[in-house]
Amino acid sequence: MAIIAKDPAASALSLADLESYDSTAPRCSGKTERRFLCIHCGDKKPRDRGHRSLALNTRTGAWFCHRCSEKGLLKDFWTDRPMQTRQQKARAAVARAFALPPKADDTEKHEAATDHGEMWRTSVLLNGTPGVSYLESRGIPSDVAHEAGVRFSFDWYGRPAVLFPMYDRKGEMVAVNGRFVDGRDNPKTQTAGPKSLGLFATPGALSAPLVAICEGPMDALSLWLCGIASVALVGTSGPEWLPSALAFRSVLIATDADLSGDEAAAKLLPALTSRGARTLRLRPCGGKDWSELLEARGADALRTHLAAFSETADEETRFDVAWQLMQNGRADFAHFIVSLVDDAFTREMMRAGLSRARRVAVSNSECVA
Repeated sequence: MAIIAKDPAASALSLADLESYDSTAPRCSGKTERRFLCIHCGDKKPRDRGHRSLALNTRTGAWFCHRCSEKGLLKDFWTDRPMQTRQQKARAAVARAFALPPKADDTEKHEAATDHGEMWRTSVLLNGTPGVSYLESRGIPSDVAHEAGVRFSFDWYGRPAVLFPMYDRKGEMVAVNGRFVDGRDNPKTQTAGPKSLGLFATPGALSAPLVAICEGPMDALSLWLCGIASVALVGTSGPEWLPSALAFRSVLIATDADLSGDEAAAKLLPALTSRGARTLRLRPCGGKDWSELLEARGADALRTHLAAFSETADEETRFDVAWQLMQNGRADFAHFIVSLVDDAFTREMMRAGLSRARRVAVSNSECVA
């Protein structure tokens, strides 16, 4: 038996012992090292990332504490364990692999236990980091991202990542979503903190008269680049307080153009309308999401496509777009765009014009028939 500790009793540890002692230790899938609070010297230390001094090699089972110098080999890796059954050997093999992520229903509990505040404080501004190149390759200028509070970490769960802060209704940061920039997609993102309590928002989004709800932070930045205040759920479900926060506003439900995005939109619609919000399903066309469309079309083309929804759009632009939509049979889009006009008299004149356009279109179709 390969015991390498100074005291045999000190080395009699298992993976279950370490995980029980430090239940919030991150599971780093695919990495060869995992960090824990040391059972021998960690009792009086803060239970956070910076004090996880016990390093475990997930390939060999060897562990070493950089603070008290204790070391050993996990019992799961001992080669002379007496009369192991086939089931016990299988469990030991799984323990050696360590590559299984937390169960799906436990993922957010694990993320919520992470000290996202401390991880955020160790991040840096975007300027001069690989995050700038990543964002610009996706069509997002770094100054736009910086204004939205985006930062960069060289060590987000062991990998470089662009960070998107998530805030609750009171404006307190409750979680941070990291988008890895090293080209790997296993996973592409990782959130620290309970993301179900908040969301990522572009500046002033929760007080804007028109706001778009999308899934990812990159989608929110893409829409904001087109003059549309946006919030990102970082997934397909948002905080419970979101519908009431958007009561009596104009809301674009801009989730992804796929089954999960459509299902999310279907759930958001009644929750928002029941609180007096005026809603429109703005489904990406020609791509899965708004970030993908930005990359494919470029900022100028996407701005033109969404011009009528921009906070800087003038009345003429909105009426022209609404008129075209009405003639193409998209009355829902046309009336929503006209509702964005601030001046009540102008708004009603536009609605009257749209009604005339609709009557003409119907009359022409009857003549052709």
